[in-house]
Amino acid sequence: MTSSGQASAARALSEREYREERDYLERQLKKSPDFHLYLLTRSRKDRARMEQVLMQIPAFRRWHLLTTMMQPALDAS
Repeated sequence: MTSSGQASAARALSEREYREERDYLERQLKKSPDFHLYLLTRSRKDRARMEQVLMQIPAFRRWHLLTTMMQPALDAS
């Protein structure tokens, strides 16, 4: 396998692992009514206020990081 092929395979693996972790965290968070309300909230101001409260939950913090910071990078590649 060429170095470009290896890099592509490694990136695909990390993308798959990233999606699996994000999906797992989302399934766990969907058990919370607060998370459902967060997903339904349209107002930026209300959503930001809810994020401040939900950031106290480690699973939400990780999900938020994966969703907001890593997803755009993967979409661009």
